[in-house]
Amino acid sequence: MEIFISWSGERSRKVAEALGIFLEGVIPDAKVWISSKDVPAGSDWFASLTAGLERSGYGILCLTKGNLSAPWVAFEAGAHLKSFGKSGVCPFLIDVSISHLILPFSLFHAVHSDKDGARKLVESIMAQLPEAQRRKGAWINNSISAYWPKLNKTLQQVRMEDDPPSELEQLKEQINLQATKIDSMHELIKEMLSQLRLNVFGKGLDKADEI
Repeated sequence: MEIFISWSGERSRKVAEALGIFLEGVIPDAKVWISSKDVPAGSDWFASLTAGLERSGYGILCLTKGNLSAPWVAFEAGAHLKSFGKSGVCPFLIDVSISHLILPFSLFHAVHSDKDGARKLVESIMAQLPEAQRRKGAWINNSISAYWPKLNKTLQQVRMEDDPPSELEQLKEQINLQATKIDSMHELIKEMLSQLRLNVFGKGLDKADEI
């Protein structure tokens, strides 16, 4: 089975790539598709992404607090829903709680990025495989135990990092900055006009109407 992992932002990318290695080690014949490593340089990235979705049988969304409002990961969540249905998509929560998920992510059954969550994710993917390819019980637990430490190391490192401001947050900051500049300029113009009136007409006009 091919598994499509979506990410947005540097922290999410690091987890997606580590999660891909984990899943290919734990699940027999699994092949993970991640845009950061599977879109050839100079190629049509959207065509590559669409082809990856069409080949895949399961979708994973690597979510952080910083990418919940990212338009691209929301777009891919919708594409996953259309391609795989709710049972074939799983948000992998890096530093987000399930109660904080918003649409479209809240439509899916999510797992936390701990060992138990990784096991649930593996079992969910296994359930999509033909019966003859499925592994259960001790086999899954032993495989997870072998590959979990490396994934967990990446998760611990990423949790110590901060997401950069989202595009929306940056836009809000720019708008607030421009509004502050406009207010300051307006006050300056009022002061200059008031001084001009005093100079031209004398002190008797210092109570002229405000602008």
